Amino acid sequence: MSRPLPEPTAQQLLEALATQQQQGEQLRAGLARLLHDELGALLAAARLELSRLRQGQPQAVAAALGAVERQLVQALEIKRQSVEVLRPGLLDHFGLLVALRSRFEQRCGAEGVPLRCQLPPGSAPLAPAHAVALYRLAEAVLESALGAGAGALALSGEVAGGILQLQIAREGIAAELERSPLALGLILGLRWLGGSYAQGPGPGGGSQWLLAAPLAPPPS
Repeated sequence: MSRPLPEPTAQQLLEALATQQQQGEQLRAGLARLLHDELGALLAAARLELSRLRQGQPQAVAAALGAVERQLVQALEIKRQSVEVLRPGLLDHFGLLVALRSRFEQRCGAEGVPLRCQLPPGSAPLAPAHAVALYRLAEAVLESALGAGAGALALSGEVAGGILQLQIAREGIAAELERSPLALGLILGLRWLGGSYAQGPGPGGGSQWLLAAPLAPPPS
């Protein structure tokens, strides 16, 4: 006769959640590499071949091949965007601060929202898991803030006491990060890694979010 499983503790649930998120990021990174290296190479090679075939062809044939080539260019752009969503290349190659600045500028520019960005120069020495956790949660906060209505948005950060702290603020808007299972999982995942998350009133009656994570210890 089977016995019922014991109820997991809060610590066990947090550990399981953190493990699941890390495995999910590994899958996303693997898929991003596959799209970039394999599919990207195939599409680029097909475009080059089409460009070669157009040479010396009758006008109608060359025009048809040109239309196919333009579709391949669109496919390459969709591939690039998909790779960036799965795993931002700036995050891996230049660090969290550069990746966040680029993402906030891109999204605020697309939405026509003024952005003030004051991040520390250089790159903060974070462990990969901490950098990804901060990026994903900051991205979720950004989308919640952008969906709240009018008002300028500010992104700032500082390094002090071995901790990187990020502040995101939206002026004049009382916005709250949606407590969806995904958002709650991102918050708990950051806390499991030793980070923190808080939200409160911001300047001008708006909202602000504080995200923090410990820096990686210096190499011995």
